[in-house]
Amino acid sequence: MKREELEAAGVDVEDGLGRVLGNEQLYERLLGIFAQDTSYDELARAMERGDDDAARAAAHTLKGAAANLSMKTLAELAMGVLTALRAGDRAEAERLMPALADARDAVLRAIG
Repeated sequence: MKREELEAAGVDVEDGLGRVLGNEQLYERLLGIFAQDTSYDELARAMERGDDDAARAAAHTLKGAAANLSMKTLAELAMGVLTALRAGDRAEAERLMPALADARDAVLRAIG
């Protein structure tokens, strides 16, 4: 596990390991599963086509997956998008999307 890279990408590795009772192999496996997650892609597509219901669902899924793996930066940005969409503030959700994409990309690079 590349702890320094994960930490630099906004992942609280110690907290994440605590969620799996310190089982590093399990945490690494869960990170690998996350790398295959499609919720960000679903969110981006839903935003492009103006489907706020699908965008909310995808943002909620992404936020939950990121939070459960202690991907703090990614989870916070996904929550920002979700909150904006729930409030009907599409402009704010769209404003947050580039930062969300950058955070996701950083996490995926760190996972490898």
